[in-house]
Amino acid sequence: MERGVCECSRQEADAGAFSPASTPVDDADAWTRSDSRWYLGLLVLGALWPFLQRSFLLDEEKLVWPWDLLGSASPLPVFALLPLAAAALAFGLRRLENVKLRSLLLAATALGALLVLCLLSFGEEVIFLGAGILQAPVGPRLVLLLWTLAAACVAAGNRLGKEFQLARTPRLLTGLGGAVLTAPLCLPVMDGSVPLAALVTPAAWRSETSSNLLLLGIFTYGALATANGFRHGRRERFAIVLSVLGRGILVGIVAALLIDAGSSGSQVATILSGGPAPVIMALLKCCAVAYGLILLLTVGLAGALAVILWERAEPLS
Repeated sequence: MERGVCECSRQEADAGAFSPASTPVDDADAWTRSDSRWYLGLLVLGALWPFLQRSFLLDEEKLVWPWDLLGSASPLPVFALLPLAAAALAFGLRRLENVKLRSLLLAATALGALLVLCLLSFGEEVIFLGAGILQAPVGPRLVLLLWTLAAACVAAGNRLGKEFQLARTPRLLTGLGGAVLTAPLCLPVMDGSVPLAALVTPAAWRSETSSNLLLLGIFTYGALATANGFRHGRRERFAIVLSVLGRGILVGIVAALLIDAGSSGSQVATILSGGPAPVIMALLKCCAVAYGLILLLTVGLAGALAVILWERAEPLS
């Protein structure tokens, strides 16, 4: 312990890496206790958010709550109730005094829920409650899962970089996550075409402006994160830019999905559900659940690594 304190004092004096009022362990404790409250709230909101069911015969709509799905033979009860179970478990984990164990278990809870939801999405096509869940090819769904994990790595590495400003591990974590984000955009793994090609296609900008802006934002975010892996020295401004851009993308994803669902030419909105309202309700639910799990995974990963780096007193470079 004395070695760790001495090493921290040396780092503070040489690099000003830590705030004199707190240690990285204190910050990790705050991330996994106080900050996680908001993410748990978002997860609970997503879990309890109702579906909107449309009756094609009666031309009526009604709200369907998660508990109304109990007993259904489809995967929908798990989709509806698993996030609530994950939130309850994560809430109980916040009471653990061991910061590293608490952080690891929070990350494991969020990761497990994400993997289960992803595995369930590999089933056959389901059209239920007026919201269409299409059976996408395996490639795009794997890319979506990788993007989710990569985004958590970038956010965790960026948060760690604000504490350990000259350490290698946060830089490499952010860079690796950024590379995973950008690689699928440059390769024909989605539908046989290169996604970035849409950015240089005038017709695509006219018909899918919001999607292209989101695509550009994700590519920029991933490219900046990848560049972080090769960057040395202090990164305060760099970390701020990356944080602001990441928050903008979270908002942009919701906006782009809602614009697409509400557009008159949207196949999902017009063919599967007969209108945009059920799809919009389903999208809001999915985004709340996904964001809650991703942010819990981020704070858990960042908290655990912060404690580990503090205990090992990782050398600066």
